Amino acid sequence: MYGAKLEDFSQFPLEVLARVKRKGSRFGKNQMLFDFGLDENISISDLREKIEEIDRIFDLIIIAERMEESLVLLRHKLCWSLEDVVVFTKNARRKKGKLSFETRKRILALNSADAVHV
Repeated sequence: MYGAKLEDFSQFPLEVLARVKRKGSRFGKNQMLFDFGLDENISISDLREKIEEIDRIFDLIIIAERMEESLVLLRHKLCWSLEDVVVFTKNARRKKGKLSFETRKRILALNSADAVHV
């Protein structure tokens, strides 16, 4: 499974993907939860409680996949000028392919706890 293209990886049954061990004990299912120190199989009620706690602690969380929007919010939060944020470069050397709707849907299902809204 490791080293597979994302499209290929997403075709594995979700039950199998959910049991895959973290790569190097660092990368895996519900990565944002893991980065905040939570168990990837947290209950929905505990998850909602943690999201509310994070919301109280942090004024702003930058999301790499939403870098442009995050920088606009950061600019306003820190009273920066436009010139202060236009110099940030995102994925300068990365070639980005398009994921199919089905692949995005399966990845979202695997990482559903990372996408919970309060």
